[in-house]
Amino acid sequence: MRQWLLGEFHEKCAYCERRVGRGQVDHFMPMKLWPDRANDWTNLRLSCSDCNTKYKRAMNGGNSLDRAQYREPLDPCAPAYAPRTHLWAEFSPQSDPYGAVRLLPRTQVAMETIAMTGLHLNRAELLSDRAVKCGRYRSDSDRLKNLRHHEAAEPALRKDPLHQQKKRDLLRRLVYQRGDCQEYVGVLRLLREARAKA
Repeated sequence: MRQWLLGEFHEKCAYCERRVGRGQVDHFMPMKLWPDRANDWTNLRLSCSDCNTKYKRAMNGGNSLDRAQYREPLDPCAPAYAPRTHLWAEFSPQSDPYGAVRLLPRTQVAMETIAMTGLHLNRAELLSDRAVKCGRYRSDSDRLKNLRHHEAAEPALRKDPLHQQKKRDLLRRLVYQRGDCQEYVGVLRLLREARAKA
């Protein structure tokens, strides 16, 4: 089961997108309330220990909750879930020591899910890791943009093999960084969208 989850989630936590190593098997709909879904593949998530522990502890009041009172949180693995609908990424280099990308709720259901589950998607280690990942992506993206501007200003560069190789290498790196297997790819996609709109 764990091996299947590691492959399905690209060895990343379903909630915060951090690499998990072995990870923990999380039951999205709590086993205490839905014992019949304990082995239901559609109810299983790969989780880091931090998200799983906080998620379990805080879920709608934890142990005191019964099935009738349960409110289903936003499921990041549901086919209808679209991160850009429920979350937005804010890059705050001036106000944040990490120059970090923070994930903020955009909808009421996202706010309720974060409050209800106790997930802390902006904890220090995530901010630090995202700053490195997003900083590298932004740097490569800016370098590619500069190469294209130089090419537009000097058309002879279109035939320069060294210039073209630099462009191909940067493009390859950018595509790789946006791949599903990469940490924080969802955050990167949100950030790209926000930059495109700006």
